[in-house]
Amino acid sequence: MLNVAVLVLCIGWTAAKWDCNEKIPIEMRKQIVKYQNDFRHKLLKGEVRGTAGRMLKPAKYMNDLVSNM
Repeated sequence: MLNVAVLVLCIGWTAAKWDCNEKIPIEMRKQIVKYQNDFRHKLLKGEVRGTAGRMLKPAKYMNDLVSNM
């Protein structure tokens, strides 16, 4: 259990130090945000199939991600 906690802390510390804003091009970030928003709209409408092949219940709270570019 302690090993997992240390691993999580190391990953979190590394992620905090790595700045993605300068590494990922703006157009690619916009595509990622658009894809995520489209998927959120599908979840909101109940158009997503779960692992058992059944449709998932519509989500209640799915706000759009904001692209600050």
